[in-house]
Amino acid sequence: MSRVCAESGWRLVLPSRAMCTDNAAMIASAGWYRLRSDGASPLSSGALPNLKLTDSIPR
Repeated sequence: MSRVCAESGWRLVLPSRAMCTDNAAMIASAGWYRLRSDGASPLSSGALPNLKLTDSIPR
């Protein structure tokens, strides 16, 4: 990647390894707090893969 960027005249910027960890713990924590406040979602709930951060979540 470094070589291709250099050949293309691009500056390669990469985060440190500490910033590249798995965020599964963060997602699990958010899910736990959501479960505690709103209860479990019904099994008929679907995924909204294109939901934007500014969109409200239909309930």
